[in-house]
Amino acid sequence: MYPLKIPEKYDKNKLESLANRFTTCYLWNYLPWDYSSWKWSHTWVDIIPTKSNDDVYCVLNWVVEKAENNSSIWNYVVIKHIWVKDPNDFSKTTTLYSCYLHLSEFSVSVWNNIKEWDILWKTWSTWMSSWEHLHFQIDRIEAPYHVYWPYTTTDTNNAWVSFLEWVNLWLWLENAKKYTVDPLVYLNNLEENIIENWYFSDVDKTFEYFDYLNDLASSWKVKWYEDWTFKPNNNITRAELLKLVFVLSWKVLKDDNENYFTDVKSTDWFKKYINSWVNYKVISTSNSQFRPNNYISKVEALKIILLLLVWEIPNSYTKNFKDVSSNEWFAKYVEYTINNDLLEVSWEYFEPNKAITRWEVITVLYRLW
Repeated sequence: MYPLKIPEKYDKNKLESLANRFTTCYLWNYLPWDYSSWKWSHTWVDIIPTKSNDDVYCVLNWVVEKAENNSSIWNYVVIKHIWVKDPNDFSKTTTLYSCYLHLSEFSVSVWNNIKEWDILWKTWSTWMSSWEHLHFQIDRIEAPYHVYWPYTTTDTNNAWVSFLEWVNLWLWLENAKKYTVDPLVYLNNLEENIIENWYFSDVDKTFEYFDYLNDLASSWKVKWYEDWTFKPNNNITRAELLKLVFVLSWKVLKDDNENYFTDVKSTDWFKKYINSWVNYKVISTSNSQFRPNNYISKVEALKIILLLLVWEIPNSYTKNFKDVSSNEWFAKYVEYTINNDLLEVSWEYFEPNKAITRWEVITVLYRLW
């Protein structure tokens, strides 16, 4: 995904027609009306947001390497991504660093764990900018430092040229190619590779809903881990389940920007889904905390899934599970689950409060479909 929500897709073969959005591109220059690429020292892409002070998104998972301030570029953030596809060979993995410059603010700190789609900061215009934009680049692990530049201030002083003039010179172009990646081209290729060649190495391809799981992944509805596995036996968090069920329900977001829970920040990627569920009256605000990163129990997950994806749940309970009585709030959801063969459970125990796994969620969703 791109670091900004924009309507255009980056295409290095159509840079002139995209110049109003991508004002300076990878290995470009600052020469007017020159749209040739891969000839100069510009290691990043400058992206114009659709609105001022727009949200900036993390493009891949892992951890914040830098969150600092510089007098010329203002706030900037560098994120380290391990086990990502190697730009030169997608059959291999490597470590890359995504860099975001000219920010008005940021809500992250060094060593914060970061997920793709997290809203992390805002765009801005610093003294080094002619207009508000996001400087976005991706460095390779081999780069000697981050944010990588192919030349230093000493280089420019010795050559008697300014910083901007040096970009227009081809000197150190090979270093730019060696230590950085064409950032939006890489993200485009990554998405296309996922859609066309997706598979989870830890999920048996003979399972009846293997294709369904892959469809969810390729459409970015279900998330994977940094080593490109699904880890089906891992538990799912409350926030992850809410987001997944919401995008599958095709409901319209109803985020009123209220702060209903003390442990949900305005910058959290899941806040809009939690607020929407509150406004759809699927979750209650009776508790001050939502515990978004806690694992969700089997019956809590079933309630959310069934309320959103099934028109009506009969209020009855005829089963004989030793750990579910007819007066429990979740009894009707257990009944519906068993009657419709949505989950495989033992004959005597349903284990209602046990955390539901990622694979069990996919099973329920597939069988409901």
